[in-house]
Amino acid sequence: MLCEANSRAQACGKKAYVHVVGLGLGVWRAFEEQDELFIEAWGDALRNLNRLTHIAYVDFSYIGCSSMYGTLHNEKFPGSDVVIRFSKRNLHDKVPHGCILVCNYAWDGNSLPGNEFWMDKLCSTGDSAAACSSCIAELHNHHINPAVSGQALRVAVKEGRVITWAEYAKRESFRNPGLLSDLRRSNLTVPTTNLEEVIERSKKFQETFPSETARLHVLLQSGVDSGKLEDFVHSVYPIVHHTCLNLLRDFLDHKLRFGTSPEKLVYAGMDVVSFIDRLLKKRPMCFYGPGDRYRLPAPSFKEGFGGFNSVGNNEEKYPLVMKNLLTYDEMKISALVSLSSWSWFVNDGRRTNCGRKDNKDDYQTEGVIVGQVGARFEVDGVMEYLDCLVTRQQNRPENGFGTPSAPHINAVWGKFWGGELPTYQDATTCLQGQQSKEWLAPFEYTRKRIAITAEILLCEANSRAQACGKKAYVHVVGLGLGVWRAFEEQEELYVEAWGDALRNISNLEHVAFIDFSYIGCTSIHGIGNNQKFPGTEVVIRFSKRDLHDKVPDECILVCNYTWNGNSLPGDEFWMGKMCSTGGSAAACSSCVAEIHMHSINPVVSGTAVRIATKDGQLLDVVEFLSSVQGEAPNLTLRNQFGVKLPCNSVASVSKPSGNLLSCGQESQVHGTDISLSSPCKENVWSPECNPSLANNTGHQATQSVPERPSFSKEVKPSTSQDLVRNDGIEKPRNAVGGALSSNDVALSANNGLEDVASTEEVALPSEPTVPRKIPHSTVSGLLIDNPEYKRQMKEIKKRKLQAKKQEHKAKKKESSEKQTNEDVKTSEPKKTEIKAEESQNKSKSRKKKNKNKK
Repeated sequence: MLCEANSRAQACGKKAYVHVVGLGLGVWRAFEEQDELFIEAWGDALRNLNRLTHIAYVDFSYIGCSSMYGTLHNEKFPGSDVVIRFSKRNLHDKVPHGCILVCNYAWDGNSLPGNEFWMDKLCSTGDSAAACSSCIAELHNHHINPAVSGQALRVAVKEGRVITWAEYAKRESFRNPGLLSDLRRSNLTVPTTNLEEVIERSKKFQETFPSETARLHVLLQSGVDSGKLEDFVHSVYPIVHHTCLNLLRDFLDHKLRFGTSPEKLVYAGMDVVSFIDRLLKKRPMCFYGPGDRYRLPAPSFKEGFGGFNSVGNNEEKYPLVMKNLLTYDEMKISALVSLSSWSWFVNDGRRTNCGRKDNKDDYQTEGVIVGQVGARFEVDGVMEYLDCLVTRQQNRPENGFGTPSAPHINAVWGKFWGGELPTYQDATTCLQGQQSKEWLAPFEYTRKRIAITAEILLCEANSRAQACGKKAYVHVVGLGLGVWRAFEEQEELYVEAWGDALRNISNLEHVAFIDFSYIGCTSIHGIGNNQKFPGTEVVIRFSKRDLHDKVPDECILVCNYTWNGNSLPGDEFWMGKMCSTGGSAAACSSCVAEIHMHSINPVVSGTAVRIATKDGQLLDVVEFLSSVQGEAPNLTLRNQFGVKLPCNSVASVSKPSGNLLSCGQESQVHGTDISLSSPCKENVWSPECNPSLANNTGHQATQSVPERPSFSKEVKPSTSQDLVRNDGIEKPRNAVGGALSSNDVALSANNGLEDVASTEEVALPSEPTVPRKIPHSTVSGLLIDNPEYKRQMKEIKKRKLQAKKQEHKAKKKESSEKQTNEDVKTSEPKKTEIKAEESQNKSKSRKKKNKNKK
C-alpha cells in the first residue's frame, strides 16, 4: 500500500494522503488486541521502506488505537516526514490541497471486487460500499476490463515503489551466494569526522600542496560557508559498477587458491568491501609514464622508476611490498573504481589554471566531481593491454590466453568480459575469415571497459541531481585518450561506448545534458550536437568547454577528471606538475586533493561504497542487498556481460522434459524473454557484448552462432569475399568497424543489429538508430602487430599525412594571397604620399629658385 501510494503520487508530482481501513478487523478477527497488532505492523512497514518521499499522511480510519510505536495523532513517524493520523473519516473525504487520495478497501481472496455487492448487500462490508461509491465494480473486474491481467503485474520493492515485472527481472543477475554472504558479513561502518578535523589533518599532511587556493582552510577564510564545506567533506564515496562485484569476489577467491605467499597473506579473511578499501588506499602519491615513475607517501617519500611488477611476488623488496602497495593485477581492478563528492571550485578548471582565482560570475562555483580511470595502454603486457590488445608475443597459451592448462588470473577476466582471452592464432584466424569451432565471436572488451565508467558517471549524475531536485549537466572528459591511447580511432570508440551506456540504463530522468569536451567527434550513434539521444530526454553536446564552466540554472554540474588506478587523487600534482594532466588541473581548481584524500578525509573508505545499478541509481551495500530477491540458485545463469549457461549443468529454467540442458540447446528465462545459449565446451562463454546486457531485457536479442554442432539449421561459411579489403569497396564490417570474419557475419557484436550469414531468425531489439561503425580492425581486441592491421594503419596514416600536406598548402596559398592583397593595399597609400611629398619638394625648389633670381 505504501509503495503504491508513493509511486502514484510521484507520477503526479504530488504527495499521497493514505487512507487505511482495518483489513481483517471485522468478523475475520481472531483476538481482542488485533487492532494494536495491525497498527504495529504498519509501523514495521514504515521502518522497512526507506524512500517514502511522496507520502504526506497515513490516516488509520475507525481503528481502535491512538498511537503507533509511541507516535501520536498528527505527529511525524520517526525517520520520515509521514504524519500519522487516527480518525473516523470516510473513504473519500476531502484531503489537503497538493495531495492525492490513496485508499484501500476490504477485498476477499476468493471473490471478484465488490464481493457481497453482487448479492445486493450494498452496505454489509467495506468492499460492497466501495463498489457503490467508486468504479471498481467495472474497472477492477476482468470480465469487463481486460487490462486486469497478470501481464500487468507490478512488484512492490524495498525502495518504496512499484516496478514492472520486466524491471524486476533485471535483478536476477546477483545470485552469487558467496558474494551475498560476503556483503552481509562486511563491516559497513563509515568513519566520522568534521570540517575542523579534516582541516587539521590537512595542515599536518607531510606532502607540499603546489597550489593553496582550493584548500579548505583558505576557502573558509575567503568567506565560503563552513556548513557547505562540511557537507562536501561528508559527500564523498567510492562507486563500483554492479557487474564488478562478482569480479572482485572471483579475484579474491582465485588469489587465495592460486596466489603467491604475499597475496595469500594479504587476502586472508578479506571481504569485498575491505578489498575496495585496500584499492583506494594502498597507492603511491603519484604514478605515471611508461617507465612507472612514482613517489611514495610518508614515511618513505621515496621516488623512483619501475619495480611494481615484483610487488606481490615472492621476490618483492621493501619499500615496494604488497603490504603497502597495490600489485599490477590489483591496479587493473582499481581502475574500475570511481570516487565522487561535491566540491567548491576556485576557477573554470582549464588545464592551465594552476590554482588561480577567477571571478565567481565566470564559472560554476560548486558541483559534483568524480575521479575516473581510463584504459591504460601505455605499458606493454599489463592492465587493459592484456585484455584489449592482441600481440604475437603476449597472446600465447603459456601466458594464460585461450584455454590455459594451469589456473590463471586471465580466466577470471575472461569470465568477467564474457569470453576467454584469445590466443594470437585464434584472433588471426577470425580476422582471416576461417571457420573455427573453438572461437565464437569477437568481443569488444575495450568498448565494454569504457561503458563501465560511463554507466557509473551516468548513475552518479542521476542520483546526485535527484537528491537536489534538479537536472544534471554531465561534463565528460576523454579518459585514456591522451598518452594512454592505443590507436587512432579510440575517440570514436569512446563516444560509441557512451552510446551503449545510455541505451543500457533504463532510467535517466534527472540527466539533462551530456557534454563531450575536447573529444574529436561530432556524433554518437548518429546523434549530432544539441540533439536528444533516442529514447531519452538527454541532450548530447560536443564542445570545448572547461571543466567548471557555467551550466543552466536548473542544472547541477557533474564532471569527471582523469585519475590513475595506482595513484592518490591529483597524481602528478604532488610532483609540482600543476597542468600536466586533467587530474593535476582538477586538484588545482577543486577540493579533491583534500576531500578525496583518505589520509586527510577518513570518509574516503570502502565502507562508504555505492553500487551503480541498471535503473540509473546508486545503492549502498544495505540497499543493494535488500534489492536482491530470493536465495541464490546453484547455477548462475548470467555472467556480467551476457547470458551464459555452462555445459553439463542442470538448468533451473524451462528445458526439454526430463533431461539436462545439453550443449547448444536454447532455453528461456520465464518473464524475461532472454534467450540462453550454452557454449560448445566448458569455460567458453556466450558472446553478448554490452556491459550488463543480460540484465537489460529491452535490448537482448535472440542470437545465433555459427559452427555450433547442436544447431539444427546449417550455417553457410563465409567466403573470402566477406573480408574487408583496402580497395575502396565497402564490405560488411563488425560492430567496431573491423573486417567481418565468418563468425562476425553470423553474430554481430552490436546487440544483434546485423545477421548477414545466419539462416536463423533473429529478434532485433527495438532500437531507433543503428550505431555508426568504427573503422578499425578489431577481433577480440586490437591485433597491433598483425600485418593486415599494420598495412591498414600505414595507409590511414599516409592518407592523413597527405590531407595535412594539402591543407597546409591551401593555407599557405591563402596566406600568400592574403599577404599580397595587404601589400597592394598598403603600397597604394604610400605611393600617394611619396608623390605628394615630391610635388611639395618641387614647389619648394621652384620658390627657392625664384627667390634667388630676385
